[in-house]
Amino acid sequence: MLVHTLSGSSTRLFSGSDLRHLVVTAALAAFKESINVDWQLQYGSDGLPKPVELERRPRILSAKHFERARKQIVACAAANSKELEELRRWEREQFQSNFCS
Repeated sequence: MLVHTLSGSSTRLFSGSDLRHLVVTAALAAFKESINVDWQLQYGSDGLPKPVELERRPRILSAKHFERARKQIVACAAANSKELEELRRWEREQFQSNFCS
């Protein structure tokens, strides 16, 4: 399922750095789900805050985390492809006319 979810056109223009960002974002989503933070402080008889024991659950990275991350992460190449193509066209026109004349 995970391979199918991230294969093909959904990550076609992703660079290695983009893929790393995707994996880190998915891992962070799984981490956020695995912790349960109690923001209320409990005080002891001495009036000092008592340490709060956090509930720890296993951190399981699943396809839903990658799907969520994929909605947030955009390939750098995809975002800049139009500008990059315009720059390449301009470069071809400038250098071909200067060197081939």
